Amino acid sequence: MKINVKFITMVLCTALCIHSVGASSPTLRAEDSVPSKSPVSTASAIRTSLKYSGDTIQVGDHAYRTIRKNEKNQYETIIYGSGKISATNFNVSGNLIIEDGIKEIADHVFDSCKMKRVKLPNTLQKIGKYAFRLCTNLKEITIPNSVTFIGKDILSDCSNLRKIVNHSTVSVPSPRKIRVSYMGYDYIVQGKKVQTITPNSEIVGSPKKMKMTLIPNNGIIKGKNIQTHTFGKNPTLPKASKKGYAFIGWSEKKYQSNGISKLWRDGNSHAIDQKRYAQFAKVSIKGGKKSVRIQCSNFNASEFIVYYSTKKNRSDEKSFGIYEHNKKLQALTPEGYSHKRISLKGTTKHFKKHPEKSYIDVTIPKLESKKKYYIRLKYWDIYGSEDDNTTFGESNFFGDNSVKTK
Repeated sequence: MKINVKFITMVLCTALCIHSVGASSPTLRAEDSVPSKSPVSTASAIRTSLKYSGDTIQVGDHAYRTIRKNEKNQYETIIYGSGKISATNFNVSGNLIIEDGIKEIADHVFDSCKMKRVKLPNTLQKIGKYAFRLCTNLKEITIPNSVTFIGKDILSDCSNLRKIVNHSTVSVPSPRKIRVSYMGYDYIVQGKKVQTITPNSEIVGSPKKMKMTLIPNNGIIKGKNIQTHTFGKNPTLPKASKKGYAFIGWSEKKYQSNGISKLWRDGNSHAIDQKRYAQFAKVSIKGGKKSVRIQCSNFNASEFIVYYSTKKNRSDEKSFGIYEHNKKLQALTPEGYSHKRISLKGTTKHFKKHPEKSYIDVTIPKLESKKKYYIRLKYWDIYGSEDDNTTFGESNFFGDNSVKTK
């Protein structure tokens, strides 16, 4: 039998071209591009937040998740399809939008997610128990009129949930505390706390008011004392004074020197009774030969930051971030986008029984001679524990002064 080599070659080339075109064609539907996987097998992949727009993951029976950027260039998590969302432990990027077509949200699906807002589809029929539990950033939610079944405590431990709109034909359990330490709002109708949000109704929570205690630490509170705080607000606290000392700010612990002027360092409010302690430091700033010597008490932080400038408006201000390493003082100085580490002359001492007596004595070198410098100071500290975000960060500026070098 005679083989037509030319004909076979032509057929193979054509087939390869068709395959190549098909492989490079854009995928239009996730159902075609995402392999069918069980919710269990995809759970580990789902726990990792997607970083790039367009990534798609299967999250249940005919349900898929992708990430996109909205017109404000913010990430949104989109879930679409025609079935049930059943994979758990989502890390949601931005707000959550579930598009029409999805019919069911299984138990625990969005447990502990960080979104502030949720858009539920008009095709949704069932929401499983604890579906949105511990969504502590969630501010509001609307249940569509298509929903006919709502499981137990779908909104429990949603400590920041203020507004709930229920268009469905079934009652929605009011958010309640199970695992969190507080709930930020009371849900009240006609003077009484309600256990459920009835069909075709909405409720707006009343922010709780809690006790506030300011302890001046042997100083005097100046201005109006604050005795209560309201959930969701971050008031400015009054100043305090102590003869011979500079006022730093207010801290959550008695001896925590990185005090601030606000109630909350990170802006997040907590519906728990609060105490704040006034923090003071005895400060001495003296000019030396092409240097400035600074002595400061109440050094209970990880780092001492010295800001210095030759101009009163501080337009040329620089800084030293000073810390102790191997019983010696070192500093990081900004050098463009990098940092230069140098050793400094000075000492520091810490007293466990009397932390307020702890001090730092340091000399800032290599300054201009016979020059006036404007100095101000800060303390900086790290987290005290995983849930103690009040200790992290810088204090207020304190010890503002001017001094002339020799």
